[in-house]
Amino acid sequence: NPFYEFPSGRLTLGTVGGFSFSTDEALFGEAACQPGTGPGAGKDLLPVYMSKLNDIATGSPYVYFDSRTYQSIKPGIVYFNFYQPSNVTVAASSTRGALGAARPYLSEQTSILAYENKQTFQILSPGGDGSYGGRVAAAISGPASVILFTSKGSPCTAGPTSFVKTGGPVFILPEYAPKRPMHDNASNFTETNTLGENAG
Repeated sequence: NPFYEFPSGRLTLGTVGGFSFSTDEALFGEAACQPGTGPGAGKDLLPVYMSKLNDIATGSPYVYFDSRTYQSIKPGIVYFNFYQPSNVTVAASSTRGALGAARPYLSEQTSILAYENKQTFQILSPGGDGSYGGRVAAAISGPASVILFTSKGSPCTAGPTSFVKTGGPVFILPEYAPKRPMHDNASNFTETNTLGENAG
């Protein structure tokens, strides 16, 4: 038996001629699935699970990060994984507001900052407002930095070899003030209902 019954109305899932297929490929630059034409015809067999009862063109999905993809190192560049809804811009002036980027969270359980669930995975929900609230910058080279957050809301800079707490407002980046879009986010690594409740 499945561990969880996904409500079909929240999955990007279609059916043609008795074949089920994922319907979100075009948003990620892939060719649409061709159901029933044999292996390899559809490039994405897994549908997206939306955080609300809406379609992927207007909503934000649950995001899964495998621990092996939290960050990677290429010659001269450290890349920090993230997901940004392809239908919105980062600018707070966009018509739907900035939904920002979902990115793996850091843990404050030890004195040396590391990722939550550093050997398994993270599942992130943007919560009721549909906003992840993170910043999109993906890679750093040299002294540049990327902003990450801990599960308790502390902003951190990510350098080539370490994470450093920056202090400042909890869960707020300048482009989101005075809103706190991360407060209602949820995850599989907090013991509370939301990350905002975890911040106390």
